[in-house]
Amino acid sequence: LYIFSVASTELIGKHSDFEDDPETQELFGNLMRSMFTMLQLITLDTWSDLIARPVMKKQPLLSIFFVSFIGVGVFVFWNLVTAIVVESAFEIIKQDTAS
Repeated sequence: LYIFSVASTELIGKHSDFEDDPETQELFGNLMRSMFTMLQLITLDTWSDLIARPVMKKQPLLSIFFVSFIGVGVFVFWNLVTAIVVESAFEIIKQDTAS
């Protein structure tokens, strides 16, 4: 998340095409804003309409950045969530068999 946030701040927030765009600066203007936006992207919460499409209108090649982040980020995030759920289920089973 951190690496992609730094990259998005540099590629989008500090790019000359987006300097005068208040919406893009709200999403990618500094590292903390970019991190929050990338977290929103991981959860797939309105990422296409509010985040990716407006940025890709000015810089179409950023679609590669967004697709790679969605592919890697969502895969890692949801695998982590699944691992936590499975680990919790195993702990419950272990406690049930012990008693």
